[in-house]
Amino acid sequence: MSFRQEAHIRSRMIIYFIPLAVVPLLFLALFIGWKSISVQTEQIIELQKEKNHRVREGVMGFFQDQLNYLQTMARLVNLYDSKQNHNTTLNNLISSRRQFDALTLLDTQGKVIHQVYRNRLQPNHGDHPLTPEADRLVSQTVLKKRPSFGDIHYNPFSHEPLVQVAVPLTSWHEGPFTGLLLADIRLKKIWNLIAQMRRASGESLFILDEQQRVIAHHNPTFALSQLHYDPPDRDGITEGLHGKLVLLSSDTFNLGEHRFTVVIQRQLWEAFALSRDMLTTIAVVLLLSFIATSIAIIRSVHSVVYPIQQLAETVSSIHQGKMDHRAEVLTNDEIGKLAHGFNAMASQVEETLEALGRSEERFALAMRGANDGLWDWNVRTDEVYYSPRWKTMLGYKEDDFAPTPQSFYTILHPDDRLITESRIQQVLNGELEKFEVEVRLKAHSGRYHHILSRGVPIRDQTGQLVRMVGTHVDLTELHSANAALAKAKQKAEKANLAKSEFLATMSHEIRTPMNAIIGMGDLLLESRLNEEQQSYLQTLVSASDSLLTLLNDILDFSKIESGHMLLAPRKVEIAPFMEEIIHIMEVEANHRNLELELTIDKQLPTHLELDGDRLRQILVNLLNNALKFTEQGQIKLSLEQMVGQTGSQQLLFAVKDSGIGIPLDKQQIIFEKFSQADSSMRRRYGGTGLGLAIVKQLIGRMGGKIWLESRPGLGSAFYFTHPLQQTTRSEQNRPKYATLQRNMIQLENQTHPMRILLAEDSPDNQQLVKSFLKHTPHTLTIVDNGRDALFHAQQSPCDLILMDMQMPIMDGYTATREIRQWEDAQQRTPLPILALTAHALAADEVKSLEAGCTAHLTKPIHKRDLIRAINLHGLLQDTYCALSTPIEQTDPTMLRA
Repeated sequence: MSFRQEAHIRSRMIIYFIPLAVVPLLFLALFIGWKSISVQTEQIIELQKEKNHRVREGVMGFFQDQLNYLQTMARLVNLYDSKQNHNTTLNNLISSRRQFDALTLLDTQGKVIHQVYRNRLQPNHGDHPLTPEADRLVSQTVLKKRPSFGDIHYNPFSHEPLVQVAVPLTSWHEGPFTGLLLADIRLKKIWNLIAQMRRASGESLFILDEQQRVIAHHNPTFALSQLHYDPPDRDGITEGLHGKLVLLSSDTFNLGEHRFTVVIQRQLWEAFALSRDMLTTIAVVLLLSFIATSIAIIRSVHSVVYPIQQLAETVSSIHQGKMDHRAEVLTNDEIGKLAHGFNAMASQVEETLEALGRSEERFALAMRGANDGLWDWNVRTDEVYYSPRWKTMLGYKEDDFAPTPQSFYTILHPDDRLITESRIQQVLNGELEKFEVEVRLKAHSGRYHHILSRGVPIRDQTGQLVRMVGTHVDLTELHSANAALAKAKQKAEKANLAKSEFLATMSHEIRTPMNAIIGMGDLLLESRLNEEQQSYLQTLVSASDSLLTLLNDILDFSKIESGHMLLAPRKVEIAPFMEEIIHIMEVEANHRNLELELTIDKQLPTHLELDGDRLRQILVNLLNNALKFTEQGQIKLSLEQMVGQTGSQQLLFAVKDSGIGIPLDKQQIIFEKFSQADSSMRRRYGGTGLGLAIVKQLIGRMGGKIWLESRPGLGSAFYFTHPLQQTTRSEQNRPKYATLQRNMIQLENQTHPMRILLAEDSPDNQQLVKSFLKHTPHTLTIVDNGRDALFHAQQSPCDLILMDMQMPIMDGYTATREIRQWEDAQQRTPLPILALTAHALAADEVKSLEAGCTAHLTKPIHKRDLIRAINLHGLLQDTYCALSTPIEQTDPTMLRA
């Protein structure tokens, strides 16, 4: 920054700041001065008005006193005396009163009888005529017969202003009116009165008559000079008697019919002496303030300009390339902070430039060694820069491509041209912020490469596209890898499907013979056996149940790990649901002499939205574990409401036992698959080690968590949470769960003769079902395929059908659908059709229900479960009809064996 530039900034700042500081002081001083003058003006005018009033009262008193005296003397004058007596009387009167300049005695006709003067002692016996003014005064007095004042006139010798007054003569003997006494009153006493009231040297008091002549003044010279002055209508500052500005106030009074004005004026210099002193003080203070302010502003400006100058010099140095130059920090104020900030910015710029240089170097190296190609399209010149890598990645040489867009289109696959041109047009129109398209480009070898082209548009200030810069990425290998991954995925899906089919087949093939084994075991238990045979048979039944449990656990765990375990939330009446679980577990608890206790929070909603099947599976598994590891005492199942960590409402389930307990170091591994707290427990208590692993997975899928509290020898407590969701489903035309459950319990052990049709292709299972129903009142008809089942259902009346789903000729699914269609066509009441199959997967159950089955019974099945299901479905037919709900609309999970 040059000296001229620095001086220019300093001058401008001084010119800006000094008025900003001084003008308010100046306005304040002017306001104070104006206010002081206004207040003092009002005070002086008020004082002058008061003095005017006193002057007026004094003048009025003076004239009244003269009038009273004349009226008294008028009673003593006898108009008919001799001239000598008239002369003596009038001379005595004029000698006794210095205020009288002349006295004239007139008759009622206005004729002068006698006249005397103060300075002219020779009497006038009527030879001297009256002036016109005196003649009018006499006529007025004669007419009104009362005293009258005349106009101002002047003594022809002394030029002294005089006031004439005419007083009627009254006689004590002859009546009230005999003549007139006319007196010329001198105003010298009024002059003295005015002179006495004048106090200040710059003050003037005077009286004006109707013709605006000065008739009285504290200086007699002005009264004798017959000066004229026209006073203003309002009091205040105006031009005075002598042509100068004065502070003037006036007041008027009347003598008879003549109006007089009392005027007081005061020179402004004298009137505003106090304000003048105050203004002088203010001016001095203002001048000193101006000087001090100017000095402070100049110093402040210098303190501001100098650091700015240093900062400007630093900017100039950096502009010249001296990147290490820094501004000197001279203060700690905002400018100092600015200097600090500028130095920091300069350091960042220096670092950025260094980093940019390194980045450009790295970019150049990277572009030489990277697999990506670079292109730069100049829209205005329609030229395209293709980097060497862009060309070599397709096998082309440097000179194989002209720098034009047409070179690109020549190797573009014809099917990709339309999408490419569309994307470019969208970028040109501003519809897309970035250009991106995947195309196929023909390499030098003739093979097409998959190329991902990305670009960023660059626009000018008007928004017009001027350039677009982008890269090319070869995705050919990625496409090959994706194709390989797709094949691998397809192969994995096939393997997973094969696994599922294997599990389903294994389950079906194992369940089919197990059905005969478990069923026959149930039949043998009802026969007469000795104690040893009973023990052998009980071992067989227990082993079969364990094998079935293992099979179910393996299937459930497989479904969970494969993601095929689907939750089916439904409306559940929670209290009967919990009571049913207790009812299921009571047989085993009574067998072990253990007490089962159920506690439910009464504040819970009566109906909840949850997956009843999976929740039942969880609770039964936990209660089975509690029964298994508890030899004496009690087991408690409780349900209450709690607030989760996120503030949401949750259900808290708890299963507490008084069993052997679990050591602390084993409490986490029991939730792992195929794990138990102690390997010896498997030999003593049995189990696969999958139960708690399945429970933990199911609870996690439901949105809850499980944990335990246990001490060896004192029992265990398992807790798990479940989101609380009140059901919003309609209950219209749907039987209440509690009602159905009570009816099921009441009808469970009742018998009712029914005609049952069994569709089963396995002779062993045919014989087993036949044996199950041997001692029941039911009649059994057996067919070995679905076609015969359909024919028999149409031709022979029956009350219930047990349908195997996998049979030759026609499977159970097709047969069930055909039966339902026939029932609809014939408008028949739907028969209970119970699927009795070895297909145990959830998808199998859904498939059976979708085909039209009333319920899904899984092999192997115990005799008591089959008999119970037959009795319930047969005897509840009337109950469902009474509830106006068809069998196929009821919840099949409530009727599952």
